[in-house]
Amino acid sequence: PATSNLGLKEAGINLDGSRIVVNERLETSVPGIYAVGDAIGGAMLAHTAFAEGTVAAENALGEQKSIAKEAIPNCIYTQPEAASVGLTEQQALEAGYRIKVGRFPLRANSKALTENVDGFVKVIADEAQDKILGVHILGPHATELIAEAALAIRLQATIEELAATIHPHPSVSEAMAEAALAANKIALHIPN
Repeated sequence: PATSNLGLKEAGINLDGSRIVVNERLETSVPGIYAVGDAIGGAMLAHTAFAEGTVAAENALGEQKSIAKEAIPNCIYTQPEAASVGLTEQQALEAGYRIKVGRFPLRANSKALTENVDGFVKVIADEAQDKILGVHILGPHATELIAEAALAIRLQATIEELAATIHPHPSVSEAMAEAALAANKIALHIPN
């Protein structure tokens, strides 16, 4: 974060290195002063900063809002696209979860086949509660598809709920439901 020469220390705003320290409401150590985006560290992504700005503005007007950090999507705009939200398998295990993982190859998705593309969707869930902990996508439209996964994590959806969501056919989005089904070993279209 580029916070030097702003007079933050003189204003009484706490810093951690060059990062402005904020609470969960994005308020600094000085009541009524908020900070967002790259200045506070964390997920330095444009969409995160935009969401933080909205939350900070609402809190400045008296609300009690916070950012759902577990549901911030990460996107890589390459060919193929890559996107993820939530925990990786390793992070989930390190956090003490017993997990189940569903993987669905896009070569088994009719829309992806018509576009002659490959990739996958992976869903990681808590084995005990079936709650979705993370989703990782590699393939066409991954940066668009990840929004569904971010919403699922934000709402603490289960893999059963994701699998039961009706997805349009043919669409690459069907791979989300198939990956959820695969976590329970009941995917419909995984090739032999």
